[in-house]
Amino acid sequence: DRGSEYATDGTAAHALAEVRLRYKLGQITKDEYEKGYEATRTLYKEVVETWETSDWEAINTYVQYVLDEAKRLDARVAIEARVDYSKYAPEGFGTSDALLYSRKNRVIKSIDLKFGKGVAVYAEGNPQAKLYALGGLIELDPDAKGLFDTVEWAIHQPRLDYVGEDSMSVTDLLDWAENVVAPQAQKAWKGVGTLVPTAKGCRFCKASAVPAVATKVKP
Repeated sequence: DRGSEYATDGTAAHALAEVRLRYKLGQITKDEYEKGYEATRTLYKEVVETWETSDWEAINTYVQYVLDEAKRLDARVAIEARVDYSKYAPEGFGTSDALLYSRKNRVIKSIDLKFGKGVAVYAEGNPQAKLYALGGLIELDPDAKGLFDTVEWAIHQPRLDYVGEDSMSVTDLLDWAENVVAPQAQKAWKGVGTLVPTAKGCRFCKASAVPAVATKVKP
């Protein structure tokens, strides 16, 4: 199981953006920032040394976007926040690159950094982004006390000059989770239903060169 150079490229960008954001948000000291930054550059040296000025600027653009959104929403920020939505999809979880939450404005926002420059990823109605926002809601309001009214999400793809945003009410998000996500997730978990491989869905699958066989697969 080998990662691609594109995956490593994205991992390096995420790691550098994380340490910079933590410093800008006052979550780590300047000394911790400098050590973390140099360690990350050393770890991903082969990738980082191929970057041009525009690639470094792309990371800065993402960092500034997160900071601006935190200010706009008067929100606290959790960097690389693990979000768990297994309540609706068995073993469902992910990592929100930046999870913003404002009790004052009753808003949760999940921001996802996409560092690729080959395939554009759009925010409007994006199911992954919605699931991450759902996981953030479950984490921040586990007892369903109605602490938030709105969930927002954004996909920032700086090397394609793209920032996409979308939002919905908490009520609509929970309705989607209950009536769309949960039934389909149960089918997938049980290995039932119809296999519908598509060029888009299988684009990055490591088994894409193997002919698809319609069969029931238990997890």
